Amino acid sequence: MRAYVQTSYGGPEALELRELQAPMPAADEVRVRVVATSVNKGDWYGLAGTPFVARFEGGFLRPKSDFVPGHDVAGIVEHVGADVKALSVGDAVYGEVLGAFGERVCAPERDLAPVPSNLDFEGAATLPVAGLTALQGLADSGGLHPGQRVLINGASGGVGTLAVQIAKALGGEVTGVCSTANVERARALGADHVVDYTREDFTDTEQRYDVIFDLAGSKPFRRVRGLLTPTGTLVSSSSNIGYLIRTAVASLFSRRVKVLVAKPGGTQLRRLTKLVEAGEVRPVIETRYAFEDLPEALGRQGRGHARGKSVVAVTAA
Repeated sequence: MRAYVQTSYGGPEALELRELQAPMPAADEVRVRVVATSVNKGDWYGLAGTPFVARFEGGFLRPKSDFVPGHDVAGIVEHVGADVKALSVGDAVYGEVLGAFGERVCAPERDLAPVPSNLDFEGAATLPVAGLTALQGLADSGGLHPGQRVLINGASGGVGTLAVQIAKALGGEVTGVCSTANVERARALGADHVVDYTREDFTDTEQRYDVIFDLAGSKPFRRVRGLLTPTGTLVSSSSNIGYLIRTAVASLFSRRVKVLVAKPGGTQLRRLTKLVEAGEVRPVIETRYAFEDLPEALGRQGRGHARGKSVVAVTAA
């Protein structure tokens, strides 16, 4: 099988396309032929070796061992372990699995779910990481209820476009923060109000919010927290390391401030599937790439300002 192997830290040049032997699943695993994958900010940070503190676990000067990166998988089960009960050869599945940037990957049965009935493989491949981050950030960490006001800072990226839709599905009154180029898209996805950060400071307002889902970390923590109602909750899933540290420290002293650590798994994916199959959430695909161009997709992710998701076709459906 073909797979991209990360051999060092850096840009797209740190990936090497190799021929590898297809893995064999353990007793509780299935092997999936990957039809499509997508790229996430986390994939880019892992490639670049940032933030530097992450290298304490992965290796300082280079990764401790060569590995196949990538996390979003949608594909077809082609081999099942002896203890697998719910999945069969030929099933269409999706999930968050390390090793997604290869043509075959093994995953525990519990980490996968059937592809939503109204999506193709490319659409399903955009959902695991971004969709679960958005759902858990708003529903679990944020505790969003119908009628509450929610602010999403970073409403145009892979997580943000799904967060706007999920917040509406949960009954929220949604304010999205994005750039001029993405204002109309945010409205089309369901945002009740949109703030163009190139023209105004979203923290300079008298409005207060029950839930703030901060994906950008673009404003001082103190000013963002000041936008909360007396019982409101600030949830951070920002890649701004300084903002993230400030939020983490604050979370030690207040239940109203939380740093999101999303949980993967089939049970979580089935929650997301219900929203997708109900027509309340749909993938937003910005660009499509061939497998040979996957490094270019990661490079685009690294340059920032994504408008939705970049999806990569790996093998034929």
